[in-house]
Amino acid sequence: MGDIRRASRAFCEDSRNIEARSILDSYREYRIACIRTSLSLLRRAELPERVLVSARLKRLESTHRKMMRYPNQSMLVNEMDDIIGFRIVCESLDGAEALGHRIENKMPARTKNYLKGIHRAGVGYRAIHGIARFRQPLLDRHVTVRFEVQIRTWYQHLWACWCESHGEQAKEGFTNRERSDREAVETMKRELIDRSRTVARWEEAHRGNLQQRLPPFVDPYNLAVAWVDPPERYGFHPCGTDIATAVKRLRYYESRRGLHPLLLVGVADSPELKGVLTRTHPNFVGGQSLDPQDWMPEGA
Repeated sequence: MGDIRRASRAFCEDSRNIEARSILDSYREYRIACIRTSLSLLRRAELPERVLVSARLKRLESTHRKMMRYPNQSMLVNEMDDIIGFRIVCESLDGAEALGHRIENKMPARTKNYLKGIHRAGVGYRAIHGIARFRQPLLDRHVTVRFEVQIRTWYQHLWACWCESHGEQAKEGFTNRERSDREAVETMKRELIDRSRTVARWEEAHRGNLQQRLPPFVDPYNLAVAWVDPPERYGFHPCGTDIATAVKRLRYYESRRGLHPLLLVGVADSPELKGVLTRTHPNFVGGQSLDPQDWMPEGA
């Protein structure tokens, strides 16, 4: 862990430091190898029959950008909560709320429930975000491992993907004072907030409505790796319960192919899966900004 802390500091100062990147990349591989324990915790929450569960391994470039957003804090990679992150997309607001309550009650997780009321800064985005933790062997000792869980509906997820498609300025809260197009940024910020409130109002009026029929959830230990090479090439590789193979495929598509692979949990390949993926994860939209007119709920 001392090596990881030193590598974190060196990586923060210079993201091209080869030795630091090698150490942190090994740690990322260890973290994703812990996914079986994470899945055993999620299993306690009794996931719905139809739900889309995906996991992502935070890339080193994204890790460095997060460090740069908090320059006055000594942020170490081994202390980050979201090196591994799970996203759980539900078919309805009622379904998301019920699952959120089960996770709050049955998992050792610290949660923030944004399903009720308005999110901070007046944003209408509603979800449950949680940080779960467990002890895991690492060489001759046990260390605390954390992972993030986000539970949200189909339309809340699409809004979040649309927001993320605008890049780091959205995560930084549109506060970069060096931007010359300040007025355009503020206009986009207002549009993001207005759309989020519209979605929140629509969902409250249609709480039990089926927003999107999602693939059947097969088994929490069934893994697959999906990738898209924009604009047309698409791949789906079932890995079963073989975590080692899933890790190798993730690393291959990320480092050798320069793609953003996605780890899927509990799904088998199905005719509707490609269509769902192209709309439910920002890595599957070719890096282009999503058009709200293509995904806003009808009548909203």
